[in-house]
Amino acid sequence: QTLGYATDIRNHPITEYLRSGVAMALCSDDPMFFEHETLVDDFFAAIVCWDLNIADIKQLCINSIMYSGADAKTRSMQIKTWTEKWNAFIEDFT
Repeated sequence: QTLGYATDIRNHPITEYLRSGVAMALCSDDPMFFEHETLVDDFFAAIVCWDLNIADIKQLCINSIMYSGADAKTRSMQIKTWTEKWNAFIEDFT
């Protein structure tokens, strides 16, 4: 969106891709240049514009870690930490 490749983010077919098993991820692109240190805004826009359900959000989060540039050991630790926090977050709503 920032680079102008999509005129309207709502028209991106990511929901169909995710639900068909295509590995999609939200990743930072030049965070120093664009002055973005987190993906909070990206995830917010994705959730709102693509009407993601909780399963879509979970898979997008996992993919965003698994397909990051981090080494395997770091990704494994990040998945473990993220899973613990995700489970606690979900538990708060049940």
